[in-house]
Amino acid sequence: MDILKQSQTIKRTLDMKEEKMMIVLSWLLEFRFSTTKILSSLLENNKNTSFFFSGLVNDGFIKQVVNVHTKNERLLMLTKQGVDFLEGRELDISNAMTASGRLERYSMVLHDTGVQKFVSSKKERFLEVVMDKNIIGINDKNRPDALLKLKKNGNWVGLEYERWPLFIKDQNTGKLKASGAYFDPNKVENLRRVFKFEVLACE
Repeated sequence: MDILKQSQTIKRTLDMKEEKMMIVLSWLLEFRFSTTKILSSLLENNKNTSFFFSGLVNDGFIKQVVNVHTKNERLLMLTKQGVDFLEGRELDISNAMTASGRLERYSMVLHDTGVQKFVSSKKERFLEVVMDKNIIGINDKNRPDALLKLKKNGNWVGLEYERWPLFIKDQNTGKLKASGAYFDPNKVENLRRVFKFEVLACE
């Protein structure tokens, strides 16, 4: 997916609204769901966006979903009408998801949200993003959480997001302790043969 950004030259209100819709709906097409906070961060003027998102819900382009793992935070996802809007603008909708039943109990929702937060916070550095479920030709075991195309040189990099620190077993006590280590792509078979990696951030 191309990471769309708002144009500074568009002035007409209707054109600005459609541009914002394209940014938000194309993100939901790629990632299948998101939060209002993440989606707001994609927009240049991200203050008071609740009215904009409420309008998309009321107009039938997106819908709200509650996941059992996110407490009271509502997630947003595409509807059939939202998918039709994107198809009318010649986007590939073959991986579109509109069924909310699976998302309501999806156990990786916090992990996937973390991936989205990272990508959205660094969006100026990237041209394109492909989420793991849309990566073809790589089996699940060797597949990164996302592929990102760097703006500076056009290289593709793999993103591996870990919510928890890596643990090792203490040889003396047998207890697990944080290793302080980060994901090492060298430990994933053949990963470096396919993708060129660089460190984007360490938290």
